[in-house]
Amino acid sequence: MNQEELIIALKKLFEESLESVHERERTTFDRLVSPYGEKMVLFGTGGLGRKIVKRLKKLGIKPLGFCDNNSSLWGKDVEGVTVYSPEDAVKKFADQASFVVTIWSDKLGHPLKEVRDQLQTYGEANVVSFLPLFWKYSEEFLPEFFLDLPSKMIKERDNIVASAYLISDSESRSGFYKNIKSRYDSSLENIPPALDAETLFRPDFVKPDPDEVFLDAGAYDGDTIRLLLSSNTFEFQEIIALEPDPKNYGKLVTEIEGLPLAIRGKINALAIAVGSENGLITFDASGTDQAQISSSGGTQVECVRIDDAFVGKSISFIKMDIEGAEPEAIMGAIKTIAEQSPVLAVSVYHRPNHLWNVASMLCNINSAYSIYYRPHAQGGWDYILYAVPQCRENRE
Repeated sequence: MNQEELIIALKKLFEESLESVHERERTTFDRLVSPYGEKMVLFGTGGLGRKIVKRLKKLGIKPLGFCDNNSSLWGKDVEGVTVYSPEDAVKKFADQASFVVTIWSDKLGHPLKEVRDQLQTYGEANVVSFLPLFWKYSEEFLPEFFLDLPSKMIKERDNIVASAYLISDSESRSGFYKNIKSRYDSSLENIPPALDAETLFRPDFVKPDPDEVFLDAGAYDGDTIRLLLSSNTFEFQEIIALEPDPKNYGKLVTEIEGLPLAIRGKINALAIAVGSENGLITFDASGTDQAQISSSGGTQVECVRIDDAFVGKSISFIKMDIEGAEPEAIMGAIKTIAEQSPVLAVSVYHRPNHLWNVASMLCNINSAYSIYYRPHAQGGWDYILYAVPQCRENRE
């Protein structure tokens, strides 16, 4: 997809009136589940399914059941809802309820078609996505990571179109459009599939640098370090790994201590967060990959501005995967980005508008950047924006 095709496609997508979009938000779920109304069976007992049950109960709605391919759960209750085998669920409920697919993960994506095909081998099951349900009860369900009401996208269409002019390659433009469209029309199953994990933070459009100083913001348990070190081509002078969650930091240190001395000596782990201001902040220290800055968190951690914390350090690559705090971290790194032009790999799937706003933000700081996007997990998860200075760009 070239730039002109992308702009035309986006403008056409957003031709719909705001009134029409609001009508879609209100009525799509009811239309899809007619004539069964709010009688539903949820397919998928994972984290999303359990979250949906809890929130439906607040609305006074109790699903008729769960169904799941995990046979160890059949006949048991999850969140007070009985779990059936897919075959039994169709036989029992297909003539009285719709089946709502409540699977959305970095491994499976949103397997709407696969679930529909499976269930319809057992009978005439009506199978729909969870997203129109979220639209109908948006006050309870949205925003959820990068998902939100399409009417909010209409209000930001000028920003979305403007950011599309910044994208450098056909693959990124196509992926950008499919991500936008899937959120807008609830077709999450059409989000581009993941690339191999081994390309994460080592894309072929970035020239390697044997003297790389890699700043890993959101180092978690060392997962990025493992990816980088698994490559035979990645060379570096130093890795600075930042992880504020105490449990995760402990795992990170253990990971580093297990490395050969020659490599271990080039990795520095710091128990700090990055943001737009220096000082103590409250943090939800969950000990998981979703630990994050939160006003309701129970832990205080040190937060630093990259510009202040690494004065005199020539940082050549910055990775940011910090659960939605990426814009604030960028604000604290304006001088570094403007003067040193590091490659940036920024997660843009934690909040709805990060997909388009982060690109504009970075290019306003440093106009020499080329913008690329790549999917590194299924279903829109681990969607990474790469900002690459021309001196590091590989166009071969």
